[in-house]
Amino acid sequence: MKAFAIDELGQPGSLHDLPVPEPAEGQVRIRIAAAGLNPFDIAVVQGYLKDRMEHRFPLVPGMDASGTVEALGEGVESWAVGDEVFGSVGKRYLGEGTLAELTTMAAGTVARKPASVDHTAAAAIPVAGVTALVMADPLELSCGQWCVADEPPLDELLLEPALLDALGVGVAFVAAKACPTPTPPRSAPAASVDATTAWRILGATFNITSSPPHRDAGCAAG
Repeated sequence: MKAFAIDELGQPGSLHDLPVPEPAEGQVRIRIAAAGLNPFDIAVVQGYLKDRMEHRFPLVPGMDASGTVEALGEGVESWAVGDEVFGSVGKRYLGEGTLAELTTMAAGTVARKPASVDHTAAAAIPVAGVTALVMADPLELSCGQWCVADEPPLDELLLEPALLDALGVGVAFVAAKACPTPTPPRSAPAASVDATTAWRILGATFNITSSPPHRDAGCAAG
């Protein structure tokens, strides 16, 4: 198969001819329609994780992808050949990534691709979407609340408004200079933040309030 890979950290990559990967127990093989890249992938190829995770060369970068299940590993019963899925590779080592025609992914780290979402959009969701979800979960938000945030500096935060909207939480972005509220250190637990305190997550200030900044919040039925 064709894949983009690097032979040495910090060096430019190139197109490689690599063996077709066989799914191990609990994995599926995906024919990739689109791959997603994140800042994490840049850190990998530049060598910032060389002492933190195992690297296998030639190293194919990329954690996220969308495509079609082509083969099943032993014990996989939740997926069938031909299913359209998206997700992350779900491996404890680096090197068998998604910048390739085919890759293997853990069966538990992929999800069925909605028919209304194309492969390109789906491939952009996994890491960024989970980041948004991890940010929202500790807040214990409820329908009718508002989230007032300064302009998001990271791509991951671009999914946060859509996620909060699905929860019935209004979202308003304001200029950072309009949020002078002091912020606790990044290590402050989310549980210690009340409904009127602003704090920083991944560099963006979020202020949770029950008062809409411009108009009444509307909650979806159910």
